[in-house]
Amino acid sequence: MRIPTFFTINRDNLSPLQSLREWLYTINESLRCKDNILFIKIINNVLWGNHGSKRIKKMLRDINSDFNKNYLLLIKDAIKKKELPENVDPVKASNFLCSVITGYIMQYVDGAQSDIVDFNKPLVDMFIEQLPKFIF
Repeated sequence: MRIPTFFTINRDNLSPLQSLREWLYTINESLRCKDNILFIKIINNVLWGNHGSKRIKKMLRDINSDFNKNYLLLIKDAIKKKELPENVDPVKASNFLCSVITGYIMQYVDGAQSDIVDFNKPLVDMFIEQLPKFIF
């Protein structure tokens, strides 16, 4: 499984949950760049609008799926290393994380939340703290 290069971090000395946390913290920096905001708006219009071919839409959905798979891998690793309880459902937890992060990004990109990047780290920490609640 590959992590998209713009979210790659050095995981050598980090636990799985800390890796996930650091990876999500990078969203803050990427959202501060106006070019990234424009790119996200274009992607959103292609995915949910009448723009782009079926092939392009599939490619973009596959990229989104890769993000969710990476969340899943890190959560499974955190369970294996006992950072999360063994009864956590990794699929439910990763789906939650993917949905919350996507919504978080879109709120900012759409201008509904202008200060959300200033609270990135506390929000990410709060999202991570919710993962143990997704039990079988």
